[in-house]
Amino acid sequence: QPLYNLLMMLVDVLPGHSVGLAIIILTLGVKISLYPLTSRSSRAQRQMKELEPEIKRLREAHKDDKQKLAETTMALYQRHGVTPFSGCLPMLVQIPIVIGLYWVFSHGLKDVDASILYSFVKNPLTLDMHFLFIDLAGKSLLLAVAAGISQYFQTDITLGKQLPTPPLSAGKQ
Repeated sequence: QPLYNLLMMLVDVLPGHSVGLAIIILTLGVKISLYPLTSRSSRAQRQMKELEPEIKRLREAHKDDKQKLAETTMALYQRHGVTPFSGCLPMLVQIPIVIGLYWVFSHGLKDVDASILYSFVKNPLTLDMHFLFIDLAGKSLLLAVAAGISQYFQTDITLGKQLPTPPLSAGKQ
């Protein structure tokens, strides 16, 4: 409900009551507010990826002794200042926000549900469901493709170039 109310507040304030522009502003606001968490999570993922070859070597060297493998792995993490689960906590904080955004957009925006608006949020009497040349009230293949492409580039930028894992040679251990 807070995200829905924020979206309706933006729609009411924007000229022409543009839902498309309100969605963009809301999305940017959420992305900016979640950036520190996303950045921390991505950094932890990159650090774990960089240590992957060494972890593979440790697994090969200590495949029969699980206790020794756990000790050497934790020592490796401490030596490099990596916390294995530090990438998970920021993601857990983001989940309720993503679910809230999903709820707002999945319940549709053709009509304003005045029963869930806060008392200080005015009910926008009209909604402009067109943005540029796209009807936001209907399904759009163009929007689906654009979302997929932007997600690809966002993932590529966030995770950076992945390091190739060197193959383990039979003679090296």
